[in-house]
Amino acid sequence: MRRIWSGAAGVLAEAVAELAGAGRWWGRRRVRGRAPGPVVVELRGGEPGDALALMLGLAENGGRLPVNHPGRFQDGAAGASCVAELLSDVADWYGIRGMCRRRRPIRFRRFRMAEQAYRAWSDPAGGCGATQVRELQRRCERAAYDERGGLLNELNRLRGHALQEDLRGAAALYTTGAVLAGLTLVPLVEWLVRHVWVHRPARTWLQRKLDAPGPQMMYLALCRVRDEPREIWDQWLTDAFLADVDAYYHLGRRLNRSRLPLLLMPRAEPGTAGGALLRHLRQDQTGVPVPRRSCPVVVAHTGAGPGEEIAVVEGVVSGARTGRTAFVLPGPEEAAEPGRPLNLSGGGPLAVGLSGAAVLGLVAAGLVAGPTVAGGLGCGQGMSLRPKLVEVDGQCVGVTDGASADAFLPGLAKVSRGIARENERAERTGLYATVALMLPMTPATEPEKRQVANEVKGAYLAQYEANHSRRWGVLRPAIRLVLANPGWDYAHERPVTDTLVAMSRDSGQNLRAVTGFNLSVDSTERALRTLTVEHGIPVVGGPLTADDLSNAPGGKRRERYPGMVRIVPTNSEQARALVRYDRGTSAGDSVLIVDDRPGDTYNASLADAFRQVVTIPTKNRVFTSPGPDEAGDTADQFAQMLPALCDMGARNVYFAGRPLHLRIFLGAMAQTPCARRNYKVITGSGASTVALQLDAKDWHDLDARDSRGRLKVVVQYAAPGHPDAWRHSGLTGAARSFYAPAGQEMAGLERLNSELAEDMGGAVSWTDSRAMTSHDSVYTAVQEIKRAYRAGSDAVPSLTAVARQGANLYSVNGVAGATGMICLDNNGSPYDKAVAVVSLDPTSKDVHFDALTWPTGAPARNCEVLTPPT
Repeated sequence: MRRIWSGAAGVLAEAVAELAGAGRWWGRRRVRGRAPGPVVVELRGGEPGDALALMLGLAENGGRLPVNHPGRFQDGAAGASCVAELLSDVADWYGIRGMCRRRRPIRFRRFRMAEQAYRAWSDPAGGCGATQVRELQRRCERAAYDERGGLLNELNRLRGHALQEDLRGAAALYTTGAVLAGLTLVPLVEWLVRHVWVHRPARTWLQRKLDAPGPQMMYLALCRVRDEPREIWDQWLTDAFLADVDAYYHLGRRLNRSRLPLLLMPRAEPGTAGGALLRHLRQDQTGVPVPRRSCPVVVAHTGAGPGEEIAVVEGVVSGARTGRTAFVLPGPEEAAEPGRPLNLSGGGPLAVGLSGAAVLGLVAAGLVAGPTVAGGLGCGQGMSLRPKLVEVDGQCVGVTDGASADAFLPGLAKVSRGIARENERAERTGLYATVALMLPMTPATEPEKRQVANEVKGAYLAQYEANHSRRWGVLRPAIRLVLANPGWDYAHERPVTDTLVAMSRDSGQNLRAVTGFNLSVDSTERALRTLTVEHGIPVVGGPLTADDLSNAPGGKRRERYPGMVRIVPTNSEQARALVRYDRGTSAGDSVLIVDDRPGDTYNASLADAFRQVVTIPTKNRVFTSPGPDEAGDTADQFAQMLPALCDMGARNVYFAGRPLHLRIFLGAMAQTPCARRNYKVITGSGASTVALQLDAKDWHDLDARDSRGRLKVVVQYAAPGHPDAWRHSGLTGAARSFYAPAGQEMAGLERLNSELAEDMGGAVSWTDSRAMTSHDSVYTAVQEIKRAYRAGSDAVPSLTAVARQGANLYSVNGVAGATGMICLDNNGSPYDKAVAVVSLDPTSKDVHFDALTWPTGAPARNCEVLTPPT
């Protein structure tokens, strides 16, 4: 529903509508001697939140008007430290990568070339030799070329995928292509015009700026511009940005009466990057009349200073055209004075005609192509130029660079945009490596959705650290992060691993490691073998604990999965650590409950680990679940099992099953209590997400206590980590010093989590340890890549070079992760890794940290790895 504007806000809204609608071709004239420039309407006073709310209303009424979303722009720009970074974010929103994707995007060729020159200028290690000049030329031309896009490119990409992956749909897609090709005739003519009026000026803009006679001299001059201050470069970048926006309004646009772009800046206070950008946009021309053909229209909140009272629309318009308008931020609108709808959509007869033709063409395409094209569009097709996603079994499966991650899970939309921004920045550096996070990302339940969101956010924090932290000494190569969804239970791992293999061979992708793997099942094992044994791609396992999904211990070298490393202790190591922590546990009153569902290596491995460390005299109690996230009739099986547990007098219950079934088992125990008996349920790190699955009733049942106030049921398990572990570790002496870097890493992550919470769509919840293990797996992969990189080289390290680094991550090269110090043996397994013993706390309805323990029984004091006896 279109918003009704009234009161003071309506004055501003109508003024903006008039200014943005100034693009009628007969009104496009220049003021003699002056080029087009921006029209700035300044908001003063009030709170940033009030300005943001007003700008959101303008954005909602944008229609076909090119306008950035101020809320998202504010999220992306809040951390910008300079004008260059802020302008880059703005160009992303208006360009092919951002919000204009469904409209006609602006191509920022001049700006991207100037941006590359700025990066070369800001690199203290740069030089001006022949090699550096050629590299600068390559980067500038590539940056300008990457601003291409549009229907023809997207159509070619669809055709290519059809030939490679779906030959049966190729014929239908080519028929669709014939229909779409008809719609490209007008854009094709427009492209020819722009080739003359846009592309050529884009190549010569810097030549004029530098007064260089030719391209080679221009790049040499760029290299030698080393003494200019940052302020001059900021103005250069702003000029290039405005020149690209001006070029957007060529002859075809004028005839179509296109609206001017509207740039909404909710943060332009003095002293911020937004304030500096606003100063450069105005170019210190306050009070000088601006041309009728001016762009963009800028509405910015400066937050301070007295503003002049504006009573009529004409006052705002005339003031804006002279560059002198300061608009007092209006208060609440008066409901008693209804206004009228604001229309910013505009568009002339040509736009209306093309829109109708496009609708007819898409209808025809749907009739001809049928489900082949529709299925792709349903999984984010057209939202990214990266490998497409396909719909299988009602879920989107495949690999994305972040642009389509909301097709996996809507809750990933915001954090995936952050990943996409980091990826684009990494690509602009010219030297980057890609890390994939592979785990099921189409969960069915709310607890699983929170778990997946935590894991993706943890990986994003690791990527952000790798690209922004100076702890590496150098930031090269930059790190791209892609999200790979193999579907429920890794059921569709094969096409996803095939895509990842292709990315490892593609110089434009440079995939160098795959991380994640949060489910120990047979299909995970197949994916690991495909990546490591068949193709030599390095793998860093996340919460992967099954003993069978690790390389053989001892002196044997990586016989199962060459190039694979893990960061979490195996089930056997966790079981030893748990028993050594609670030395008062009696084997005589213990029982083992096992899920014997075939294909689940986690359950089988954990059961074997408990059998090895605890002598259980009675036979195992067995149940069979239908799947890791399916309840089936497990509640009935537990109801029949519990009376036997009461009869045998067991007090320690070792549980080898998945979190969902543990929750059902705990509910059954609450309903069938044994008189005068308390229990301790002990399990492995797979239970780290069980707290996410408990509702208010479950917590109430777990809070049942005996006559002495002790909990009737204590649930204790091994966790890869806990945020309180390093605050309350109880370590002293050399062990305390050894684990101090891990505590510092966790503290730094918590600060970064607060800073990027809005970018991620909410802060990370650490207590389930999933974000910690996801972070540490990506963090370890980054360590391997950075250590394999040869300083000064322009080449990304090879897969083999990265894989070799796994065996070197010990001693001084140990990794200080959030879960603890990671010291890897020759087989890529963590040696004597700290295990956090945690329990469910019904009082706080959260996970409580109990203590740290170690598989060897004693805390490590250094990152040396001892060789076990053979």
